[in-house]
Amino acid sequence: MFRLTFLILVIALALGKPATSQTTAAEDAQAVIDAVQIQLQWLGNRNVDALATTFTDHAVIVVSRQLDDGATNSVTPVAEWLDRSRANQDAAPFEERISNIQVTIDSGQLAHLRADFAIIVDGVTRSSGKDHFILIKEPDGWKVALLGYTNISSSR
Repeated sequence: MFRLTFLILVIALALGKPATSQTTAAEDAQAVIDAVQIQLQWLGNRNVDALATTFTDHAVIVVSRQLDDGATNSVTPVAEWLDRSRANQDAAPFEERISNIQVTIDSGQLAHLRADFAIIVDGVTRSSGKDHFILIKEPDGWKVALLGYTNISSSR
């Protein structure tokens, strides 16, 4: 009887909790912020190979540029966007600072990070706007599935 009870207990424990450790909502939110901050650092340093590892395979980049005569919008597959980034790898580095960060996570698997951003080149703000990141949790961490932003030139 003891062995049967012990066996049932072992099976219940094995089925009741996944082998991977559970994270708290605060830990997940910080992991999302960290994933985005690393991506922005690699973007600014023009480390395209490292940057590529932060996206899902079929991620897209969505941009709405505010112009004097209206706006232009684009949706670009990440592979195409990364190819263009590789072509510009020798351009001057920049810093993208984000603030007013808001993170929402659903089911521990899908996250939305929204933040104000400013692009800083040689200490001067060149553009600003709103960043939107949609991330999914994969076995090796949070990956960006959609990066969207509005872009307002500093000359406006």
